[in-house]
Amino acid sequence: MKHIILFSSILLLGGFASAAGLPTDSLSTDTTAVQLDEVVVQGRTQKVVKYGVEYTPGKDIKRHSQSATKLLDAMQIPQLSVDPLAQTVKTLSGKDVSMFIDYVPATDKDLQGMRVEDVLRVEVLEYPQDPRFQSAQHVVNFIMHKYEWGGYTKLGARGWFLNPNAAGAADVYSKFVRKRWTFDATLGGYVSYSDQNGGHRAELYRDIDFHGQHYSELGRYTDIDDYYNHNNDQWTSLRASYSSDSVYIQHTVGFSRSAVPGEMTRSTLSFSDPVLGDGLTSVSRSNNQELTPWIQAYYWFQLPHGNSITAFWNFMHTWRKRHSSYLAGDLDHILNANRERTYSPNAQLYYSKNFGHGNTFRTALMTYNTIYHTDYYGSYQGRQSLLSSENMIFLEYMQNWGFGLNLYSRVGMSYVIGRINGHTNQKQWNPRLGVQVQYKFNDRHNASIEGWWGNNHPQASTSNTAIVQSNELLWLQGNPGLRNTIFKQATASYNFIPNNQYSFSASAEYEGSGHKQAYEYFVVPGYDGVVRRTVNSGNGHRYSGYVSASGNFFDGKLRLKLTGEANRIVLTGIDAQRCNWLMGQIRATYYVGNFEIFGRYMTPQKQLSAWSGGTVTRYPSIYEFAVSYNVGNLKLTADITQAFNHGTRKREQYVGSPHYAERSWWSGQFDRGVFLSASYTFSYGKKVRMGNELGRGSSGGSAILQ
Repeated sequence: MKHIILFSSILLLGGFASAAGLPTDSLSTDTTAVQLDEVVVQGRTQKVVKYGVEYTPGKDIKRHSQSATKLLDAMQIPQLSVDPLAQTVKTLSGKDVSMFIDYVPATDKDLQGMRVEDVLRVEVLEYPQDPRFQSAQHVVNFIMHKYEWGGYTKLGARGWFLNPNAAGAADVYSKFVRKRWTFDATLGGYVSYSDQNGGHRAELYRDIDFHGQHYSELGRYTDIDDYYNHNNDQWTSLRASYSSDSVYIQHTVGFSRSAVPGEMTRSTLSFSDPVLGDGLTSVSRSNNQELTPWIQAYYWFQLPHGNSITAFWNFMHTWRKRHSSYLAGDLDHILNANRERTYSPNAQLYYSKNFGHGNTFRTALMTYNTIYHTDYYGSYQGRQSLLSSENMIFLEYMQNWGFGLNLYSRVGMSYVIGRINGHTNQKQWNPRLGVQVQYKFNDRHNASIEGWWGNNHPQASTSNTAIVQSNELLWLQGNPGLRNTIFKQATASYNFIPNNQYSFSASAEYEGSGHKQAYEYFVVPGYDGVVRRTVNSGNGHRYSGYVSASGNFFDGKLRLKLTGEANRIVLTGIDAQRCNWLMGQIRATYYVGNFEIFGRYMTPQKQLSAWSGGTVTRYPSIYEFAVSYNVGNLKLTADITQAFNHGTRKREQYVGSPHYAERSWWSGQFDRGVFLSASYTFSYGKKVRMGNELGRGSSGGSAILQ
C-alpha cells in the first residue's frame, strides 16, 4: 500500500499545478487543464516519538474492546505484554507499567471502565520528562477526546465458567462533566468459587525431634483430595476533579471489603514412620475478612517560567481478621487466629524546573508508611505493633538534545526504618542511582541503554517476632534482623517501526539481587519438627533476552504478534541453583463484520525467581480462542482457554536445605474454562468529556505471619 503523509500530498498537488504553469487556485475553475491521478493519503498510525513510540488504534480494534486493557491487547504492541483476562500490563521483560489517561494516573478500574471509542492515541514511553508522569519509568498514556459537558454510565459484567476456578464480577461506572469539573462514581463486586482436587507434596525432614523421638530422616507425604475456596469483594468510590490548562486537582474517597467466608483443604497424610500414622485424613480450614476506607488526592500546577509542582497523597485504614485450624487424625489440633488494624499514610511531592534548551531539573520527596497492630491467638499468643517506613529523596536531571538524544539521570537516597513493639529493629540508608540514554534516529528507529541501583526493604509479615505453627512438623517465624535487598539492573533495547504495517522490539537485560531473601529451616529446642525463617542469603542473577514483532495485513483485518524470550537464573546462598528456559508465543486477531476472532498459543515453560524462595515452577502450554461481537453500545465476548489441556498441572519443585526438602505439584491451575463478558454504555447530554474512570481502592499490606 502506498503511504503518503498529508503534508507531502499538499506539496505534490502544488507541484502539479506549478508544472502546468497555472496558479494553484485555478485548479478549482479549470478542470480540463490538469489531469491528476488518485492520491492516497494516510498518516502514520505507529511511529517513534520522543521518549518512546505512539500508536493510533483503528476503528475495528476500538469498537470490539470492552476495556483499555483489552484495547492494548488487541493493538498487539510489541513493547508490551498484556493479559486482558488478568487485566495486567507489563513491559516485554515483565516490569510494571504506570498507566495514565490524559497525563493523570489511572487505576485498574479506570482502565476497565474506559470508553475506548474515545481513545485518540496511545503513547508507550520510557522515562518521559513531563512532570505529570511523576518520574515513572515505564508509561502508557491514553490521549482521549475532550468535550465540554455531559456524561455516561457504563455497565459491565464478566464471568469464568466450566472451570474448577469459577468467578464473576459486575460493576457500574458513572461520569458527569460540566466545563472544568468532572464527577465520577463507581460500584462493583466480585465473587469466586474454587472446587478442585489433585496435587501432591513430598517433604523430607532431617535431624529433628517429634513427639519425644529423634529422627535422622522423616518423610511426610500429602495427597490433596479436595480443595474449596469461596471469595467475595465489594467496592465503591466517589471522585471530583478540576482541570484547566495549568491546574489539575483531584480528590477521591472510597471503601472496599474483601472476605473469604470459607477455605478448606482435605488431604490424605502419610509418614515414612508407620507408627505416626498412614492414610490419615487431614483437614485445614480458614476464613478471613478485611474492611478498608481510603482517601487520596492528586495535584498538578504549571507555574510561570518553566516551574511545575506535582503532589500525591493517600491514607488507608484497614481492619482485618483471620481464623484457621488444622487437624490430622488424632494428632494435636492446631488453631491460629488474629485481628489486625493498619494505618497507611503515603505522600509524594515533585518540583520540576525547565531551564530551556532541553534542560530539566526535578526533585522528588516520597514517604511510604504503614503502622500495624496485630493480636495473635492460638499456637502463638501475643501482640505485635510494627512500623514500616521508607523515605526517599531524588534529584533528577534530564537533557534533550535537538538531534534526538535524550538523557535521564537520577541520584537519591532511601532511608528505611522499622520498629517492633517500640524497639527499632531496622535503620538503613541506601543509595538510589540510575541513568538512561535514549536516541531517536528518526520516526522509525530508536534505541536506549539504562542502568539502576537501589534497594527493596523487607515486608512486615517476614520481619516480625511472632512464631506460629503451620502443621505438626513445621513452624513459621519472623526475622526482625532482615536487611534490605540490593537491586541492580542494566538494559539495552531497540524499537523499529518501518511503516504502518510492521513493528519490532528487542531488549537484553541483566537483573541482580544482593542480600536476597531465602527460606532457612532450623531446629529450635522445645519445638517439634523445624522452624522456617526468612533470611538474607547469597545473590540472584538473571540474564534475559526478548524479541517481539507485530504486523497487520489485509488493511488491518488480520493482526499477528510473535514473542520470544530466553532466560538464565543463577542463585547463590542456601538455595543455590541454576535454571534456563525459553518461551514463545503467537497471537492472531481477525476482524470480519461485527465479529472479532482471536487465538493465542504459548509454549510450555519453567520459571525460577530470585524472590521465590528457590522454587522452580513448570507451566504447561496455553491455548486460547475468543470471539467478540459488537452492535451499537453493546459489546460481547466469549473466550475459551485451555481447550486442549484439560487436567494439566502447574508443577513446582523446591530445592531443599539441610533440615528440609520438598517436591510438589498442584492441579487445577490451567484447566479448561470459558470466560464471558458484556458491557453496555448509556450516554447523556449533548457533549461528553470522557476521561479517566474511577478506580477501586485496595487495602494496605498485612504484617500477619502465615
